[in-house]
Amino acid sequence: MQHTISRRRSLKTIALGVAAALVGAPWRVKFVAEAQAQSAGETGVFILKLAAFPVLQNAGGSLLLQVPGMPPSFPQIVVTRKTATEVYAVDSICTHASCVVNAYFNHPTLGGIICNCHGSRYDADGRVLNGPATLPLTAYQTTFNGTDTVRIEIPGLGYRVTGVLTPVTGGNRYALSFPTVDGSQYEIRHRASLTGAESTASFATTPEGAATNTVVFGDNQEQTVYVDLPGGVGFFSVVCY
Repeated sequence: MQHTISRRRSLKTIALGVAAALVGAPWRVKFVAEAQAQSAGETGVFILKLAAFPVLQNAGGSLLLQVPGMPPSFPQIVVTRKTATEVYAVDSICTHASCVVNAYFNHPTLGGIICNCHGSRYDADGRVLNGPATLPLTAYQTTFNGTDTVRIEIPGLGYRVTGVLTPVTGGNRYALSFPTVDGSQYEIRHRASLTGAESTASFATTPEGAATNTVVFGDNQEQTVYVDLPGGVGFFSVVCY
């Protein structure tokens, strides 16, 4: 089931460069970024596995989820499996007075996403059922594969990753720069091909330094790491916990 948002942004992938990913258990998330500098606000994609969320394994289940790796100011999203085949994801901020709404309440006549502040009630897809709210909740495009996986696209979630080939003694390294969030940890992963097995890549923190690091600790600043190029080709991923 697909639910369409306005001003949908296309996702980008690259053939020889950097693919970026964000992972936060129990999420498995694929994003985002070209190897070259890119404007902020790229669309991010969550690949949500229903097995990790028992409440979503049945029709009527709903929950509020905090997006991993994002600043605390980024609101939770409400994910609802309204029927066996319909899954929706919407913003959790009520459009009336900016209160945080509840997860979807499954009831044949009184059900909905309800705001406790003033009683506004929304359907699972964000449409207003009862005021005082007059505007719908922001809805994110979702695609349900019918069995176990929900794909959720969130504009503005993706983040920019830059990749620059850097000459060093004895060859080249790839410099990866990406923004970090305080409290999050980041790893670098490598694949020889898009469908190849993923492995953890060690990195250096300076161009000529020893590539013995495996974790970057977020500090709300942009970080740069330097990775060797196994075989000279492949894809790197930025992984956040």
